[in-house]
Amino acid sequence: MTRIPLTTSPASSSAMPAPSVPSSATQSTSTKYNGIGGYIYDTATDACNSSVAVYNETCTCTGSICMRSSGNSLIVFSLTTTICPSGYTASGSSCVLNNARVAASDGNYDLVRSGSTLSDPGVSGEKDAKPNNVAVSSGSGKIWGTNSAGQNFVTTITPTSDGGSQIQTQTQISGGYVNTSTVVVGANGAVDSSTSSSATGSISAAADAATAPTVTQSSTNAQAIQFPDDYARTGEVARAAQTVVTSVDRIHTDLTSTTEVSDPSADTSAFSEAFFKGTFTGVLSWRLPAHTSTCATSSFEWIGKTYAINQHCALMDDYKSEISAASVLMFTILALFIVLKA
Repeated sequence: MTRIPLTTSPASSSAMPAPSVPSSATQSTSTKYNGIGGYIYDTATDACNSSVAVYNETCTCTGSICMRSSGNSLIVFSLTTTICPSGYTASGSSCVLNNARVAASDGNYDLVRSGSTLSDPGVSGEKDAKPNNVAVSSGSGKIWGTNSAGQNFVTTITPTSDGGSQIQTQTQISGGYVNTSTVVVGANGAVDSSTSSSATGSISAAADAATAPTVTQSSTNAQAIQFPDDYARTGEVARAAQTVVTSVDRIHTDLTSTTEVSDPSADTSAFSEAFFKGTFTGVLSWRLPAHTSTCATSSFEWIGKTYAINQHCALMDDYKSEISAASVLMFTILALFIVLKA
């Protein structure tokens, strides 16, 4: 997949994160060998052969010590170099991350934006292979292909000096026409303007994997695109915000107004006359009968002796007020739960 930063804002960079890789890596070493003329060779044999080729000899080497076919020996000087993985640079005895996009592949080929110019990162700036339908020319990026309707298209992304971009998509349609739609995006990512046009023309097939198709068009009749209302256009946002502000102001006035408003009063005489007249008179006049209570006790006999069970009465008399308070609290809480669950 190809990703292109449409704006210079930090949001564009955060939307195109680099692969997650370690910040450091382990260095490795590589041994090379010096040959004639200062050339560097991967093996001692190759370095020795370069030195004795003028004598029509060959070498057989063990380590840095080589034996020429003439029987003479030759010592080839070795050179040990430090190597860091791609995307890392040497720092002391370690390798530090320099470019995460070179260090690991994430399936994305990201074009690079600098000001109002796009550039191709190439193999030195991107681990992933460049797609065959992507090209950069004169600071603009191009993507081409065939859409879901089988129509050829070319999309050109041109960065603008204000930090935004112009995105132009040209599509080959039936009847020998080419539709051109142009959208201008500001530095904040919002759509600033949009136009659409249709004219006779054609889109050629791509000449090769790195060259975009050629678009030819005659004169055009441009017409504005009418976006649906769900686009976050500047005017619509302002109108929606004003509606919210008006509603909030009305609520603020209702809550802070000092105008005295008298409480309504209901005439209950008509209701009481029409419904349940005298129905609950007997219930309202009921009173709890007078009574006395004593603490229940018990007793039993065992081995010729009588044992009385009455200690709980003394305990309740001693802590009567505490037990009463705890009972009131418990039933109050239960009543509160019943009311809140209703």
